[in-house]
Amino acid sequence: MADRILIAAVIFAAGILLYWMWTRLQLVRVRREHTRAPGLESLERGRVAILYFTTPDCIPCKTIQMPALEKLLAETRGALQVIRIDATEHPQTADYWGVLGAPTTFLIDSHGRARRVNHGVANAAKLRAQLKEIGEWKFSTSRDPTLALPSPLQGEEITLPLPFGERLGEGRSDNS
Repeated sequence: MADRILIAAVIFAAGILLYWMWTRLQLVRVRREHTRAPGLESLERGRVAILYFTTPDCIPCKTIQMPALEKLLAETRGALQVIRIDATEHPQTADYWGVLGAPTTFLIDSHGRARRVNHGVANAAKLRAQLKEIGEWKFSTSRDPTLALPSPLQGEEITLPLPFGERLGEGRSDNS
């Protein structure tokens, strides 16, 4: 019995290790090709972005991921760019990025490099912590979160362009 438990633990650990290595290799490949990576055509240099893959029928995308992204946008007062891609309309882009399912988010630093990936739902706290880990999120002394961006973008009202004709929170109605 103990042998079976040990074998199961080893197989489980090997699976976790393989997933971790695959994710790291995926990020390294995308970082090398960041200047011509599909999906980043609307990326504004010098701005931190979240590349967000979704599908029209993804319930967690609508109920959890979108509100989390909207919360971050409100906290950063528009300094964060969210690039939304429908994986069903752009399967080649989703394949390039190694998207396994929706939602998937990639954190793109201010130099245009992919730094973190989340396969599945990532709440606002997790995304905020990841931005902090990669050095793109700073907290001021008044406890107001601000992104570490060039000063012309601090506190400025910015329209957030999203590819493929949709704005965050204004997409298709749920009845369609």
